Amino acid sequence: MNATLTTPQFELTPTQRQTLVARLRQKWERERAAADAAPLVRLGGAEGSRTPFFCVHAIGGSVFSYVELAQALGPEQPFYALQAPGLDGRRAPFTDVREMAAAYVRALRTVQPEGPYRLGGWSFGGAVSFEMARQLRAEGARVDLLALLDSWSPRLSGEAEPTEDEVRDVLARDLGPALRTIAPEQYGRIQGVYRAHLEALHRYRPEPWLDDTLFVTLFRAEPAAGLPDAPANGWEELLLGEIEVCAVPGDHYSMLAKPRVHVLAERLATRLGA
Repeated sequence: MNATLTTPQFELTPTQRQTLVARLRQKWERERAAADAAPLVRLGGAEGSRTPFFCVHAIGGSVFSYVELAQALGPEQPFYALQAPGLDGRRAPFTDVREMAAAYVRALRTVQPEGPYRLGGWSFGGAVSFEMARQLRAEGARVDLLALLDSWSPRLSGEAEPTEDEVRDVLARDLGPALRTIAPEQYGRIQGVYRAHLEALHRYRPEPWLDDTLFVTLFRAEPAAGLPDAPANGWEELLLGEIEVCAVPGDHYSMLAKPRVHVLAERLATRLGA
């Protein structure tokens, strides 16, 4: 004997439909919030109550470079680093500084919905944090500090493509001791992120910031041979207001490593109001 099974049909009541829609909306909001917050990596200050400091990755995308700085600032200073998409192999890296900055602004708002904001970045990260400050100001938010850690104006970025040896050298310096623990597949992704960010930097040509209320400090390392002779690393062409230039010991890389990082941390902490 053949039997046909039928699936019972249920009609939701208006109350049940409202409950279902509310749960789906909550699920979507949780997933969206998780996606927005994805670039954030908390490196320090878990117990701190001070205004957070948000620091953007260098051109390689990793936040390893900031570990010692976050530690040197102490447990009272919340320190959030922004790590680039693309390193996980699941998402493509950004090739546009403005799009990158917009994503990072969404990320920092998951931690701190309202200003005042304190932003910074080392090297390439300075250009991204500058664009983040522009976008936050355009939204009406207050930005108290832009800390440029030996960062150069994007207007001074060159057009020549780096050689493979140059890429390896830059990534080795950016990653430091962590390089020894990275698998070849992951290293290949890091190379892809580096090249995407280099393309983004070459294309980023912002207009001057015609607002003299932004407090900007350039923490300038000992200059390397062959760099342009610019009093504030070229930022004086983009920022109308005064740029405080604070010299720190070490070169572009050693300024973030012990023992010199403690001097940088002390001087940055003063600007953070610690």
